[in-house]
Amino acid sequence: MKNKKIIFFSNIYNPYQKDFLNAVSKKITIKAIFNDKNTFNSPWNIKKNNHIKDISSYDYVNRKNYYKKLLKNFNPNIILVGGYNLRDIFTILLLLKKKNYKLFFFLEMPKNNILIGLFLKKIYLYFFFQVF
Repeated sequence: MKNKKIIFFSNIYNPYQKDFLNAVSKKITIKAIFNDKNTFNSPWNIKKNNHIKDISSYDYVNRKNYYKKLLKNFNPNIILVGGYNLRDIFTILLLLKKKNYKLFFFLEMPKNNILIGLFLKKIYLYFFFQVF
């Protein structure tokens, strides 16, 4: 199943995404791109990782060039777009329109109960791998 390639565009990296992205990266080649600065109340840092990239410090032209280069060189099968306030969403969508990518919007909702969240995460990962 490792022949599938996914790019996940999102705004702000959150700690719970690390486990999800690491689990996905074991079965599918994935690149996760985070393009917005963390808010003052979310001091989460992205550690060096080959499938997670923080481009929040890039200016608009450099972000756009990065998107173009990534799409060309990585050649993904599927694009996931997440985040409720994704910076550059229209730029990303216009770049995607040039090719016939499978595009999915990924919206997540915080869970109040950790145990239910862990249970739902396992179910979600199971169905995620069944679809892809």
